[in-house]
Amino acid sequence: PSQVGNLLGLFDVSQIEVLRGPQGTLFGRNTIAGAVLYSTVKPDDNFSGYASGQIGDYGRRLVNGVVNIPLSDTLAVRAGGQYSHMGGYVHDQLNNIDRGSDTTKQGRIRIRFTPTDKLTLDVKGDILDQHGNGRALEIGAVNPLAQFVGIAAGLAGPFGPPVGAGEHRPVDGRYLTTRNYQ
Repeated sequence: PSQVGNLLGLFDVSQIEVLRGPQGTLFGRNTIAGAVLYSTVKPDDNFSGYASGQIGDYGRRLVNGVVNIPLSDTLAVRAGGQYSHMGGYVHDQLNNIDRGSDTTKQGRIRIRFTPTDKLTLDVKGDILDQHGNGRALEIGAVNPLAQFVGIAAGLAGPFGPPVGAGEHRPVDGRYLTTRNYQ
């Protein structure tokens, strides 16, 4: 299992288990509500593979593929990869980009070595490269009676939190207004 597996689109999965209730004894103290375990397909002695793709709105593309190669009677390799991209869907007028885009590339290789009937060695490696450009957030209205708006405008200024690489978003009357509040 992978720590970021719940964030990814899973591929080449052979089994999914849902364990209810606290699982701290087996999986650590942060599993008070249960655990979801998934297992990927193991290499076998048949040459096989597959590829699939999807397209959708906002530049969404998803491509994945897997190949299983038996190298000998005792050694087999299974390799797979997935590419996922989704363009942004909320336009940031200040920086002139579309927020909410995400690009993920991931790969997996599994090697199974079975030198005897009583010994099997399985090795698995995963790699992940994920890039996004921030949360897609749009402020629809601001409550003019909320005192936090004035405090935020006074404190943010040039010392506000960075939005992205080298970006700063001022919180003042240009971008935070009370005119649409109802």
